[in-house]
Amino acid sequence: MSCWEQGEKFLAEANLHQVGVLLLDMRMPVLDGHAVHEIMRQKASTLAVVFLTGHGDVPMAVEQMKRGAVDFLQNRCQPCRFRQH
Repeated sequence: MSCWEQGEKFLAEANLHQVGVLLLDMRMPVLDGHAVHEIMRQKASTLAVVFLTGHGDVPMAVEQMKRGAVDFLQNRCQPCRFRQH
């Protein structure tokens, strides 16, 4: 598991053409989740995208699902942590 705090760093460093899942926040500095997802689509990324955000709504979720996101989850835990096993 790898983690990036900025979308532009993720796009510069990650292999977009591998099997995997990207948990993507909608609100990030510089490039937001929508912009990162769009660039991934333009580059024909094979990563599955799951949005995880505390700032989403139904129209936003529908738009991203139409653009190929696998899921759009509301983050309700504060703070939400992922553990590496």
